[in-house]
Amino acid sequence: MDKEFYKLNKVVQILLLAIPFVNLITEIVVRGSKLLKDANLINLVLLILSIITIGIFGWVDVICILLTDKLLGD
Repeated sequence: MDKEFYKLNKVVQILLLAIPFVNLITEIVVRGSKLLKDANLINLVLLILSIITIGIFGWVDVICILLTDKLLGD
């Protein structure tokens, strides 16, 4: 699912991460699929952080998408 997220237009990626409840679901799905594909400690910590912060971590990812075209930790 993370590959499909990166195939989306940059504006759509930012919108998915900027809307409060949608960013939580997007973070869980994208980071969860990344963890299942490539299980390591960084992916696990980032998934847990995105769940614990209840979407606030999505705003950090919006900035990362704007600057680097990748989510934090990718």
